[in-house]
Amino acid sequence: MSWTSIFLVVCTGIFLALSWVMRPKPLSPREAHFQRIEEAARAAERAGGEVTDIREELKDIFGSIELKTLIQLFLTVALVGAALYVILSKDFASDEKRWAFGTIGTLIGYWLGQRARG
Repeated sequence: MSWTSIFLVVCTGIFLALSWVMRPKPLSPREAHFQRIEEAARAAERAGGEVTDIREELKDIFGSIELKTLIQLFLTVALVGAALYVILSKDFASDEKRWAFGTIGTLIGYWLGQRARG
């Protein structure tokens, strides 16, 4: 097994582990409470009432969404780049290329699954 194949396997494992750790979790009662407050603030804003700074608190609670997306995109680009290098290079045997095709298939399935869920 070459270093590139090992790299692809390790990166795929990291990608899947991070995706599992960062999966959407059900709202806790506290988060649901803040969500109801945010909805009430939006309704008050539409009605012309005063809106408190609860939005800043909600950004602190839910602010990691952008980081998650950046990590997913970075890992996807890194894995696809490495997989395409293995696939397009003539230095690798067909057994080593299977890992690269599997990685690309896993990534396509992951992103299509994200679109279907969200």
